[in-house]
Amino acid sequence: MFIFTIFVFYNICVLVSSYEIPEPSVKILKPNGFRVSIPDEKGIEAFGFTGTLNRKISQNPPVDFVAKERSPQNGTWVFEATNIEIFDGDVLDYRIFIEHDLLGYSQPYRYEFTFRDYEVPKPRFKVLPIGFRVSIPQEEGIQLFAFHGNLNVPMNGLEAGQFAQDIVQSKRGRWIFEDRQTKLKRGDVIYYWLFVIKDHLGYRRESGVYLVKDSDITTTSSEGSQENNFHASSTQQFHLDNESDTGYKIALKVSDIAGDLYEEVKKLREINSVLTQLVKKDDELSRTLKFEGVLPEFDDAQYVAQILVNEKLRLTVPVVNATRNSDKSVSFQVASLDDKVFLIRSAKKSLVDSKIKLVY
Repeated sequence: MFIFTIFVFYNICVLVSSYEIPEPSVKILKPNGFRVSIPDEKGIEAFGFTGTLNRKISQNPPVDFVAKERSPQNGTWVFEATNIEIFDGDVLDYRIFIEHDLLGYSQPYRYEFTFRDYEVPKPRFKVLPIGFRVSIPQEEGIQLFAFHGNLNVPMNGLEAGQFAQDIVQSKRGRWIFEDRQTKLKRGDVIYYWLFVIKDHLGYRRESGVYLVKDSDITTTSSEGSQENNFHASSTQQFHLDNESDTGYKIALKVSDIAGDLYEEVKKLREINSVLTQLVKKDDELSRTLKFEGVLPEFDDAQYVAQILVNEKLRLTVPVVNATRNSDKSVSFQVASLDDKVFLIRSAKKSLVDSKIKLVY
C-alpha cells in the first residue's frame, strides 16, 4: 500500500521548483546489510525508499526493501537493511522519494557494491637463535594481524595451530608475530595461515609453508655467535647424514609444490569471483533451473519442484517460484546463485541413474 501511495503522490505533484534531492550515500554494514542516507535539509518533511537487489526495480510490487520516514536521525535521513548479506558485485537498484515544501520528488539510483581490494602479502620469516619471527608490512587501515601455525605438522584447515596469536599493534612499520621458545633446525617446516583485518574487513592468506634453510641457520648462528662472543665451526653446524639430507630435499620439494598450489588456488578464486559477478548480473540466469523427465503429476509446479529438491537431491533449499511447461517439465527459481550451485553439485551425484534430470 505504501508503494502505491507514494507513487501516486509523486505522479500527482506539480514540480514547480528547481529543488534537487541531495546525493545519497551508500555504506556497507558489518556483519550484514547496508545503509542509504541523505543529509537533512530545510523543507524536507518525509523520506521514502524502495529497492531491489540484483534485479531491476519495477514500478509495481514486489520490491525487496521499502520504508518511509517522517523524521531524520542526527541530521540525516536513513534507510538501513541489516538482515541481508552483501557480496562483492551485488547491485542495488533503488528509488528515493522526498516530500519537500509539500511537493513530491523522486529519483532512481543504481549502486554496485565493491569491496576494497586487499591481498595479505607474503610474510617475512626470520629464524632466531631460539624461536622465529613472522611479519608483514604496515599499511593504512590494518587493525589486526593474526598468525596461526604448526611445526612439521600440516594445518588442518583453519585450525588455531601450535602457534596462535592476534597482534593489535604494529612495531617499526611492521606487524610482527614472535616465538621465543622453539629451537629450529635445517629442514624444519612451518605450516601457517594469516588473518588480517583491514578497514573493518577480514582477509586470509592460507596454506602457507616455510622451510628452514641453510641460510636461515647460518645467519642465526652468526648473530648468536656475536651475541654470545664465541665462534662455532660451520662444519660442525651443518654436518648431516644421508638420511637427513634426503629428508631435507623432500621437504624442499614439498615447499615448492605447496607454493605452486597456493598460486593456482589464488588464480582459481579470482576466476570464480569474476564469473560469479558476471552471472549475478543476469537474474534469470543466476537463479533459474529446470527439472525434466518423469515428474510427479501434481498441479502445483512449485510443490513438485520443492519435493524433488527435498527427496531426490536431499536438500532443504527453498524453491521461490515455479511453472509447469508445455512439455511437462518444471522450471523454477531459487533465492540465490549460491543455492543454484548447491543444487547443481548435488544433482551430479544424486541423479546419475535417475529418470529425472536437472537442467541448468
